[in-house]
Amino acid sequence: MRKKRRNQGRVVAGKSEQRDAVATNSAPVTEDCQQSLCTRVSRTGKVVVVFLIAKVVIVTTMLVAFYGFDHLHGVNLWNRWHSGVEALDALYLPFANWDGQHYVLLAERGYPGHPHSHAFFPLYPLAISAVQLILGDVYLSAFALNLLLSFLFCHVFHRYAGHFLPVEDATRALVVLLCWPTAFYLSVLYSEALFLLLLFGFLYCHDLRKSYLSLLFALLLPLTRGQAAFIPAALVVVLALRRLQGKPIDYRYETCNLAAFVAGGLLYLGFFQLAAGDAFSGIKAQDSFVFGNALTNVFNPTHFIVYLFSATQGVFSYTHALTDKLFIIGTLLGIGIVARTGNVLWLTLYIMLLYPVAAMGTGGSFSRFSLIAAPFLALAVWARYARHKRIIYSIAAIFFALQVFFAGRFALNLWVA
Repeated sequence: MRKKRRNQGRVVAGKSEQRDAVATNSAPVTEDCQQSLCTRVSRTGKVVVVFLIAKVVIVTTMLVAFYGFDHLHGVNLWNRWHSGVEALDALYLPFANWDGQHYVLLAERGYPGHPHSHAFFPLYPLAISAVQLILGDVYLSAFALNLLLSFLFCHVFHRYAGHFLPVEDATRALVVLLCWPTAFYLSVLYSEALFLLLLFGFLYCHDLRKSYLSLLFALLLPLTRGQAAFIPAALVVVLALRRLQGKPIDYRYETCNLAAFVAGGLLYLGFFQLAAGDAFSGIKAQDSFVFGNALTNVFNPTHFIVYLFSATQGVFSYTHALTDKLFIIGTLLGIGIVARTGNVLWLTLYIMLLYPVAAMGTGGSFSRFSLIAAPFLALAVWARYARHKRIIYSIAAIFFALQVFFAGRFALNLWVA
């Protein structure tokens, strides 16, 4: 009996020691978890601060311009496809000009009966319609949706940048990006915020996590903007280079991602077949605009060179605009900056998201389209030139001043891009 009690005592003591060991070992784990949580909260807090400052400045600028120059409210009324010529001092109008009119029209009335608006991709107006079920007003719904989408994009971009840069530099990259001259399109009723969120959601899952969640983003991107067609092309180029270098490739995973892009393109055609009775009506509608876009021009460098060095028709003209040509030259120079990072994916995407839209027609919207590639330039600047902070901040300040000017023009229904 005594021997049995001694053995029981040893068992109890052993269990007690195990509990103490577990408690001792779990303490650092708990501290690590708390530290990780605090780090995440701190990072999110930085994104919130940067986002709010940029958003408040741009929204305030647009409202001040709109109500400060009310004598210009009758400009370009021909493009008020949805709001018409009534309520020309309405609070929502500064954010709903040009393409924004098409998006709210499609969100509230759908594609049938509006062939001119078929040129605009369906995911964004469908998302507005979904939010409208909750908020009621189509303009409020679109503005609230863009507020959410633009914040989520900033958050995902910051997370993505944090895998390649120190946290402070990742935040600085976000600041530089939000200073880009056409970043105000993240605050108006355009699809830029949605597209960039899907693009960097895809890159985060594909490039960093190798998660099959990337398939969802790949499926939705072709329903958002035409530039999505060049993303799988960039991936194919990157995969080919990796194969030549003898690097390992998960062919099953990459094939699934490429197939998701194809499926997204087929969904785009299927949507227009159901909504308009013609699968290609969205593509045909592009001809109703004055920009002269044609995919064949992308493979004709002569067309691009002739366009770039031809005479301009004005600073902000619909075609052959001086602004567009300056943006093209500037972003082409940026290729050297992105190339210096050695990141083949960044470089390939940067070129694929820029050159086709620059070469496809005779301008009109390139300065806006450049925003889609600007994140890679912001990443590259801080990856390679972080020691030149004063120069970077000085250029960013000039860019932001330009953005304020562009945002004011847009608010007054004047053409920017």
